Amino acid sequence: MSRFFHPTIIWGVVGFLSAVSLITFWRPYQEQSPDQDKEVILSIITDIDHCPSREAMRREVLDVFLREAEDTGSDGIVSLGDNASHRLRDCSLTADMDARFVADALRSTRIPAYFVLGDHDIKSSQESYESWLETSGRRETFYSFDIHGVHVVLLDTVLGGDPMSSSCEEKQTCASLQKKLADIKTIDFEAYREKYPESSSVFEREKADIKNRLDQELAAIKSTRSDEVRDKGRIAGHQIKWLEKDLAETANMRVVILSDHPLFPFTSDKKSYATDKGG
Repeated sequence: MSRFFHPTIIWGVVGFLSAVSLITFWRPYQEQSPDQDKEVILSIITDIDHCPSREAMRREVLDVFLREAEDTGSDGIVSLGDNASHRLRDCSLTADMDARFVADALRSTRIPAYFVLGDHDIKSSQESYESWLETSGRRETFYSFDIHGVHVVLLDTVLGGDPMSSSCEEKQTCASLQKKLADIKTIDFEAYREKYPESSSVFEREKADIKNRLDQELAAIKSTRSDEVRDKGRIAGHQIKWLEKDLAETANMRVVILSDHPLFPFTSDKKSYATDKGG
């Protein structure tokens, strides 16, 4: 177990940290909370990737981390994501159950536990997304909390703060556009106009309009359902607005921001992150 030290915060860390972002900063002076100068200890664990068919995390190993957290008087436990291993080998078959195993273990002490969404915590399905919310006990994938004068923000850089989208086939508007595009390519245009009387009287204009609207639908779906997009990282505009409001309203001068992906451009031999491009 290694530790990283901050002047007022001690971080107990287990796992791989190069794929996450941790930012601490001091706010300009304003009316301070009464706990402003109290030392705060957070115990952070990440990339557990529990999957019995690939690489299981034994409960006794987690217990070592939990005992250390208790022995150091930790004020909170934070999982920085990837408790499960969706998309790795056959792990998606058990991943939602694996995530619950980890969450239950991290909640087994008196210390409050908090969860960041990681890209391997979910797959491209609403069921998986809803399972994560239920397991983490949250209504949103991003939130904040206060511990003794420290304001902690957990961002969602996987879905960007958006809910998981339905597939095109499951979305009536998208499926309808796909059907219209297929029809305009395969049936006589007069027959097409009889089938869709609201359509344009000009073939090329109608076809271009359908394709443009379908591309927009597919791009919106891709922003949450694409493994590649989730892997690179993303923050939607409404989450940025929420963050601005959240930081403006806190009375705490010490602020910590945590996320699964780096909040800046980063490229290595194996990974490339583009969370800064927003969404």
